[in-house]
Amino acid sequence: MVTPRDNGIKLQWSTKNDIDLLCSAMEPVFQPPGEKVDFVTYLVGDQYKRWALGESSFMTPEDTIFATDTNTKEEKIVAFTTLWKDQQLYRGISFSIGRVEFVGVVGEYRNQGLMPRIMDAVHKASDLRGDLLQTIVGISYYYRQFDYEYALDIGRRSKTWLNSIPSLQSDEKELITPRAATLEDSDTILMFDQELSLQSCNYAPLRREYLETQIKGNSTASPFQRKVVMFEQDGQAIGYFMMHNYADPSAISVLHIAFNSNINLPTIINSILRGIVQYSRHSYGEASCENLTAIFWHYSEWHPFFNSLPSCNRSYTSLPDEAYSTYVRIPNYANFIRHIIPVLNDRLANAKSWSCYNGVLHIHNYTKKYMGVRIHIDDGQVSKVEDWFPIDRQQPVSNQIQFPPLTFTNILLGNKSLEELQIVYPDIAASDFTVQLVNVLFPKSVSINHNWSSGNTCDIDEALVQKLKEFRFKKYSQGNAAFVLKVDKKNLKIVEDEEYDDITVEDLVEELPENAPRFIILSYELKHKDGRQSFPLVFIYWSPKDVNPSLHMLYATARTYLQEKIDVTRGFDIRDNEELTDEFLTSQLMP
Repeated sequence: MVTPRDNGIKLQWSTKNDIDLLCSAMEPVFQPPGEKVDFVTYLVGDQYKRWALGESSFMTPEDTIFATDTNTKEEKIVAFTTLWKDQQLYRGISFSIGRVEFVGVVGEYRNQGLMPRIMDAVHKASDLRGDLLQTIVGISYYYRQFDYEYALDIGRRSKTWLNSIPSLQSDEKELITPRAATLEDSDTILMFDQELSLQSCNYAPLRREYLETQIKGNSTASPFQRKVVMFEQDGQAIGYFMMHNYADPSAISVLHIAFNSNINLPTIINSILRGIVQYSRHSYGEASCENLTAIFWHYSEWHPFFNSLPSCNRSYTSLPDEAYSTYVRIPNYANFIRHIIPVLNDRLANAKSWSCYNGVLHIHNYTKKYMGVRIHIDDGQVSKVEDWFPIDRQQPVSNQIQFPPLTFTNILLGNKSLEELQIVYPDIAASDFTVQLVNVLFPKSVSINHNWSSGNTCDIDEALVQKLKEFRFKKYSQGNAAFVLKVDKKNLKIVEDEEYDDITVEDLVEELPENAPRFIILSYELKHKDGRQSFPLVFIYWSPKDVNPSLHMLYATARTYLQEKIDVTRGFDIRDNEELTDEFLTSQLMP
């Protein structure tokens, strides 16, 4: 219902029947005044429509929120925004995020408070579904008004002039050969992407659905269609890259690139560069490529491929059709930090002088609008994370660090060191001891950000999903039941490992491998103090400390996807077999 306060403006979430109307409303908002740019027509008339209808699984028909003016006869659409479902990794720990895209307001309705109302509704929807953060790209500074902080830096972009690439000499043979990727290459590409993610603190893993859509080339008429290309050496796939053809007619735009971690890139770099140019000319035709002068690299300057380029092949530049900046909103610091406790514990353990530390760290944001955090550390391990704000700001608190609002996001995500941030914000206040602890827990870290397409690396058969649903809805009268899953590394599929009935937690731990991860759906017999019994269902990610990092990453990227598929959201990470006990589960599950 429209209230007088709304001045006739009504907000609503879309349905499938609204998509064509939204396409028509979006195009004039995004077109330059007095012009009709084909790129924008494709953006909203082709690509938005495909995404809204489920292509690549970024969003569904219900994920656009829009405002209509009920004072007009046709209830004109006057503002809109979409909320995508995405995935991100923090040092291998997976979590869901909300990506805000297609933000627009019709010109005559701007500066009337519409976008704050829409963004508030988007944030509530994203928070409600369990996203730990939201990201948005676009206009510099504008999104800070909605509690976003510029905290995922892409660094400087670069290009390679084609005339800087050495020609193949008559006595030389090309070391690599490019070819078009096929669907059979999907698992190999995802493995290359997974290996790349090991070198990054924050990482958006390649989405299988998106990748396969690009390989199949369902929308070749669209400038958004990517071409996926494999690099082969002696008949073996050693890497891949993804390019598109709409940024600039004078350049080849490379959006993604990754290689087998065993490849010595500097020894084949010239062959790779020639291969990219060769494939582009072959793919798009000589006529389309006659004005080519450069290769644009659309990813972070910290990407290992970029660091393998000789200085003569690197020129820093601004690139066309790039997002202005990437902003992040973390609605609750404590929730986010709780999710990455295994990473913090590893950092404490590796910092020898802190491996046995006992104490509490207080993080304060100067205002109750942005709740602070209290982190309890016992014997060098984070034992508890909770919201915190000082009762009396005049009373000193030990181990306290104070941040201007939102700036802690840069520290949490490793975008800046504390020392770098203090140069800009001298009102970050802390003792030397507290600064040392913060630097151990949240060091500055490299993040490799590349063009949009994150998602899961593994798949699961629908028959197994159905079997898990049947397990969920079984009625138990006593004892614990567990359904254990593993990842088939060869086929990148989540498969059944074991199913246990009436098993103790102690016996379950004995059955689990000591050096390999597992996913466990556990129906736990919870005994209440009043004698009642209940059987809550929990998701346990079992990943012992000694697990190979690449194997841990493979499972981590599949975790959120699996939880969504089987609809079991309550979960725990277990890195030490001594942690999984009746005492632990009871303490976490008892109301």
